[in-house]
Amino acid sequence: MNKSNLFTIISQLLNNLPKYILYDLDEGWKLSNPSREDENFLNKWKSNNELKDAFDEWILQARIDILTNPEEFIDTNLDKLKEGFFKSFGEKTGRDALEKYGIEFGKLKDEGELRFNTRNSSVTLNSEDDSYKEHTYFGGIVNE
Repeated sequence: MNKSNLFTIISQLLNNLPKYILYDLDEGWKLSNPSREDENFLNKWKSNNELKDAFDEWILQARIDILTNPEEFIDTNLDKLKEGFFKSFGEKTGRDALEKYGIEFGKLKDEGELRFNTRNSSVTLNSEDDSYKEHTYFGGIVNE
């Protein structure tokens, strides 16, 4: 899995997750825990068909919101970004994901892995391209 950016990770999740959901005549819907095959993450779906319907609606809406209309989902306004995450993934999951992303982004900054492209004003991972300068997080560029 390409782990270079959050959008790619979420895109791969939304496109691939349904492939792992199987239907067994005896067990019903099944999504096995990769580290414990006998654990079915979807065991409640057997007794409540509305859960499967809710998942189908969620995955469809998430694909529309994130993959079809990413410019509306990924907004430079942090409040709108949080709102989109919370709407699509729930507040707890969205908050946890954004917190982890912030921590990992901070580590990249601390390790000098972020670069600022002076041509298009974007921040990216370390690049051999000399138009990318080390980003300081506070508006300056190292070795300017």
